Amino acid sequence: MAYEPRGDARLDLRGDPRFDYDLVKKRQQARFDAEKEAPRAPSPATGVELGVEGVPDRGPACEPVVRMEPRPLPKRATSRGAQCPSGTVIFSVISTTSPVMSTRRCAVLGAGRRGSRIRAHVPLIEAGSGERPRMHAFGSSMRARWSTWSPRARAQSRSAPERLAPHRQVQLLWLITLLLVVAAVVTGPLALGTTEANIKTATSRLVPASAQLENAARNYTAGSAGLLAAIQMTDQTARAGAINQLASYDTAANAAWNSYTRLAANLPGEVKLRQQAEADSQQLSTAGLAALYPTSNSSTVVATFTAAAARQQQALGELQRLYESRINQVVTNANQSFGAHRRDLLIVAIVALILTMISFSIVTSSIRRRYRIQVDEGRRNDFESGLQRALEMARTEQDCYALMQRAVEGISPALCSEFLVADSSRAHFHQVITTGIEGGPGCPVMAPDDCPATTRGQTEKWPSSTAIDTCPHLRDRDTGSCSAVCVPVSIAGKTVGVVHAIGPDHDPPHSSTSADLELIARKAGERIGILRAFSRTEAQARTDPLTGLLNRRSLEAAVLDLTADARPYAVAYGDLDHFKLLNDIHGHDTGDRALRLFARVLRDEVRPNDIAARYGGEEFVVVLPDCTIADAYTVVDRVRTRLADAQRGGSVPSFTVSFGLAPGEADLAFGEIVEQADGALLRAKSEGRDRVVLAAGTGDGASDPDTVSTLEPGLPSRS
Repeated sequence: MAYEPRGDARLDLRGDPRFDYDLVKKRQQARFDAEKEAPRAPSPATGVELGVEGVPDRGPACEPVVRMEPRPLPKRATSRGAQCPSGTVIFSVISTTSPVMSTRRCAVLGAGRRGSRIRAHVPLIEAGSGERPRMHAFGSSMRARWSTWSPRARAQSRSAPERLAPHRQVQLLWLITLLLVVAAVVTGPLALGTTEANIKTATSRLVPASAQLENAARNYTAGSAGLLAAIQMTDQTARAGAINQLASYDTAANAAWNSYTRLAANLPGEVKLRQQAEADSQQLSTAGLAALYPTSNSSTVVATFTAAAARQQQALGELQRLYESRINQVVTNANQSFGAHRRDLLIVAIVALILTMISFSIVTSSIRRRYRIQVDEGRRNDFESGLQRALEMARTEQDCYALMQRAVEGISPALCSEFLVADSSRAHFHQVITTGIEGGPGCPVMAPDDCPATTRGQTEKWPSSTAIDTCPHLRDRDTGSCSAVCVPVSIAGKTVGVVHAIGPDHDPPHSSTSADLELIARKAGERIGILRAFSRTEAQARTDPLTGLLNRRSLEAAVLDLTADARPYAVAYGDLDHFKLLNDIHGHDTGDRALRLFARVLRDEVRPNDIAARYGGEEFVVVLPDCTIADAYTVVDRVRTRLADAQRGGSVPSFTVSFGLAPGEADLAFGEIVEQADGALLRAKSEGRDRVVLAAGTGDGASDPDTVSTLEPGLPSRS
């Protein structure tokens, strides 16, 4: 099966007689119709969801959504066509390069008996990771693509609206502003169209008609007054001049009236008033002629003329008032329309200004937030790189602890914190650094298993020590109520430490401070883990794995340092007596126990600066710096005696040890001195074992440092 580079996997459906879409479709149709609209409660366990688009030549998929639920997968269900305990038919095996699933692991899909639901067995997906394969049809196979899914997250995403990004919010505000401006620009001329038509009508007809009415009324009034004056004249010449003036008034009045009739707007009631004014004008002309050339009682004629003139003036006055009222109405409507339009434009401008300010504020806050994030990220990156470089120069755990203290004081000098680390047994915490007040916060937690942060493996923030859900170790402290943040420290993959920092009650350390503490804890834990791994590897390379003593290479390196410093030393070469026989009779396990017992006795009886090493097999070499041959003899003989005491418990069969002792000489190499000690050891073997013998030339006796043991040819080999 080929693997896709993006974590995809192919499901080959060809040649599988167990998976028949038509048969499954028939069995599912009735239940599918009933369950189609019914809501399904999401499974409380984290699962994966599979969307099936369809399969070629098989029709549409049986169900558009397949939920993959994590459950144990039996061993017999790991091959195609196998049968699960629930009756699910396995039709394919998926292998994936997804980061939460190993390529050596597999997940199995199947079509089962649960109606419209296709069961899937995914036993190896981690709880909470929630991956979802999206299946798309490709020829006669299906492709599964993994993405995040969680039932609770899907339910929340359906109910909670998505928050727009800042640039989307700005775009939306600008779109609303543009729509408002366009609406104001478009609806303004439409709303002012009627006002504009009314104003045009007023300027082209109403105002000129009103002016002509006023002109006609003025001429009619002047003519009536001139006629009455002419009636009273007795001088014929003056009377004739007055009559000529009356003619001019009448001509001007008629011209003005004709102009009015052409411009008349036919307002409500205007036609009736115009007809009445024309009738009054006709009566006025008749009465005027009768008054100028009286044939009857002149007083009656004058009264008739005066009454006709009054009616005419009344009709003309009503016409003028009608036009003036209409003109005033048009002007008032125009003012109101212009005022409303001005108000709308002002509102649109204010709204646009507000939206512009809001968008500017959003953009500004977004830029500031991004700038703060960038500055914080830059500061944290610089801090991380500097801390990393400093930790790389730390050679011991104490150096790492000192750097941690400086780093914590650097991010917050006033922060009261401490670093607790478990001992090698992980049974007890001990305090290694403190900052702030003397003695640090003084957390009373005793072991990693008692600390919520280390047991949960994540940073814990406690806003108040008085809260019901706070850490129990925060309550009832001598310093009073407080807040705290606890950052677990993982060393070599194990959470064995915690950085504990406190602050005022209901005011825990800032989130940036918590992030810096997490960074310090992570980097320090990594470096301490590396140092411990180096120390462990170095110890394994320098020591013998069975006895824990130095190996031959480490012994030679330590002796080179002694030689370089010109320090005197003595060499003791030891060998367990009859060790081969002990191995053959009691077995190699007993021999290993004997070696470990002797190594323990040797380590306990020599000084801390003495160099004890396993030289090979059952042979041991002890280098005693700054030690005379007499003192060396005493030490080695005490080791031999203590070995006999240590075997009284009966854990191993009784055995003894023989030693050869030689002093270090400046003109001899270490190998030559070891050969001398080896020769003395062979002498001890030949003399009966379980003794200490000095090298030749050292003294005169075999078992006394004041005597010398001589080597004779033909000594037996040691065993």
